[in-house]
Amino acid sequence: MSFYNSQVKTHVVESHYHDNTRTEIRLEPRNWFSNWRLANVGATLTGVNNKKWPITSGCSSGIRNIYLYDGNQLLDQKQECHQHVAFNSLRQTNDYNQDVDKELLGSHLGFQVLEDKITGSHLPDEGLTNSSSTTSTGWINLKNIFGFLKGMNHVNGQTFRNLRVLIEWRQDFTNLIQVSAGLTNLTYLKPQLIVDEDLNPASKPMTGSIPYWSVEIDRVYLNAADEDELFSVKTRLNGFNNKFVRRMAIANVDPASATLSDPSNIVLINHSYAEKLENLQVIVNNNTLFEYKGIDTNAKKMALLSDHWGDMNLPLGSDWYNMTAKTSLFSVNSVPYYLTGRLSYYGFSINDKLSNLEIEYNKTPPDDEDPYQLLFMGEVLKELTISDKRYVIANV
Repeated sequence: MSFYNSQVKTHVVESHYHDNTRTEIRLEPRNWFSNWRLANVGATLTGVNNKKWPITSGCSSGIRNIYLYDGNQLLDQKQECHQHVAFNSLRQTNDYNQDVDKELLGSHLGFQVLEDKITGSHLPDEGLTNSSSTTSTGWINLKNIFGFLKGMNHVNGQTFRNLRVLIEWRQDFTNLIQVSAGLTNLTYLKPQLIVDEDLNPASKPMTGSIPYWSVEIDRVYLNAADEDELFSVKTRLNGFNNKFVRRMAIANVDPASATLSDPSNIVLINHSYAEKLENLQVIVNNNTLFEYKGIDTNAKKMALLSDHWGDMNLPLGSDWYNMTAKTSLFSVNSVPYYLTGRLSYYGFSINDKLSNLEIEYNKTPPDDEDPYQLLFMGEVLKELTISDKRYVIANV
């Protein structure tokens, strides 16, 4: 039975407001299915031409934050959205990344073996250009962005009467495409929201309680570190206080990562960088999470990540610091060749309501390092309670 029938009507909703810093899209109060899609996501360039979106995050790379509101009530959000999409792309199958996201998202994370060496998928044919008629555009499934949408089949207009999606665009343009002399500006296209309306008169507003997981973030800013000197930090994170957190992922985010772009138009940003002699310990409600010395090797780090977040679609060495044998494993100038040491994430489960969350983090950099940040992405449990066309959202 087809999902689309005479009881479903598809709407293409234009942006209510759009400029190069923010976009707002408003929905009329109707009975919407929750499979919302953000389309025509792209940009034009001034001064350069035919540049690709970053490998792991595609057209979402321009979105810093995205919010779902009902009037002034925040329903869900994804701050640092591009980092979240980049991490989630590693959790998808190789076939999905090569065959689906390459076409829809404009990313190109996928791997294959060619002549006994690992190489990447073919880059998308289209790139960002200086013309709105030829530049590459993408499509984002908002059900993968908002846990609120993922947790229900319908968003009924009798309950949610002033739905709107708010997008805040990134302004660090040289961190969005391959570093290139001549780039003077990047202009975002006006996106569209594609939604399906349920015309079935028997459909009724939902009642009761609906749990959903919303990804929230916190940051730890690290000071500059000296070559071959132990760098250590112990600090408390307050962003998850009094919230039930299921799982957490941590990315080492280098704010100057665009300088690592290579000459093959492979954009090496929105990644997490491996460090020399890393060690992590997490303290949850005054109890250490990891035994003995904590997470102190690449092998432990990857095992922990895959145990709690599932299989990772990673080429060998992409989570290792200083892999010296990459020329014998990878095709030179291929995607996996340049990804070595740049897909190194921490991931673990907490499954507790937090009153205190602390981290102890150590590293010994081989060279002087500029300041950067640890980005914490945690799944926070929320509950939507609906009664008589009214609702309340609360942290559990």
